Amino acid sequence: MKSILIFRLTRREVETLDLSRFIDTHGTWPMQRGPTLARLMDSLIIEVDGYDDDPREISTIPEVRTFFRRLYELWPWWSFFLHTGAKNLAIHYMCLLEDVQITTSASPGKTGYRYNVAELQVLLLQEFSYLNFLCDRAGMTDAQGDARSQVMVNMFVPAAHEKEGNQ
Repeated sequence: MKSILIFRLTRREVETLDLSRFIDTHGTWPMQRGPTLARLMDSLIIEVDGYDDDPREISTIPEVRTFFRRLYELWPWWSFFLHTGAKNLAIHYMCLLEDVQITTSASPGKTGYRYNVAELQVLLLQEFSYLNFLCDRAGMTDAQGDARSQVMVNMFVPAAHEKEGNQ
């Protein structure tokens, strides 16, 4: 059974752009190699605490968006490490895009996003370069890297189909 690490950011860390605890824990450069690194794929969930009473969608809060952009600048390994089963994973990527709007979803408790598909494609291509680098470093096959890339794309396909008009 795969181990999942849940890393909870505090509101204070987000609002002060304090990345020190995350960087102290994960570093800026993955030091692992081979099977040790391979086991870490899809193993990290990053959550943000302290905004439960805020009526805004978390990905629209300027401080959260700024924090995740800064985190990505220092630690761009998301596509390899972040757990794709986490409900909040798309939020991290939405924080990186310039023009994101929340849409009403037909499903209760679900949030829809409207965004520029071309901007997301550029981001994902960049992500795949980091993913491929770490897959090579972990000694993984091209098929394993391709499968992970497809999982990443599939996270956004439904939203991309809704967004065909904003390309």
